[in-house]
Amino acid sequence: MACTELSEALQRRPPEVREALQSAIDRGLLPPKPAAWRRRRLVAVTTAALEAADLGQEALHCPFVLVDEASQLTEPAVFYALYKARAEQVMLVGDPRQLPPRTLHAPLQQSALERLWNPEVAICLELATQFRCHPAIASLCSQLFYNGALQSGVTAEERTSGLGPTAAPLAVVLSEGPETRVGQSFRHDTEAQLCAAWLKRAAGCGRLQPKDVGA
Repeated sequence: MACTELSEALQRRPPEVREALQSAIDRGLLPPKPAAWRRRRLVAVTTAALEAADLGQEALHCPFVLVDEASQLTEPAVFYALYKARAEQVMLVGDPRQLPPRTLHAPLQQSALERLWNPEVAICLELATQFRCHPAIASLCSQLFYNGALQSGVTAEERTSGLGPTAAPLAVVLSEGPETRVGQSFRHDTEAQLCAAWLKRAAGCGRLQPKDVGA
């Protein structure tokens, strides 16, 4: 990552994280030198960070590259990352029925995954069975986005609500109140209070642990 971008990223980190990162920068550990990249058998990086990284021509040579959430990336972002990684084989993972590439420029709104979805030029494999959520939620998604083709590999009994066996598998809670801008993000106090109240209610049922809750 370029020094300017590294400094900007550093300012967005919490103080305790910023201190550790600054120490690594002062000791010359960050940003990584090309030789440090070459010693790694596995490298995980965002496309933006890889684009900004000053690696040199020989820093990376990846026999296999996996691009996750590929349907949200523009084609230039994907292919430039593959160029920087000197990729030999590539797997694109994503879902074009979810979020599209984040761009307003019409020619870039088709992802590389969609363009290459052709059995004549690539190996194409589509997920047909989900194991994550309650079958009722999966059925709704299947009808709305997948023409009824998505099946569930779990039963309703395996995905009972954390609020108890009689609770619905899905709840939609509407909140009111204005958002407040904080730095480059936003804060919604009313929504946060509502989430906290629901978390306390869920914890009171005795079925959930803190590790079971995600955002």
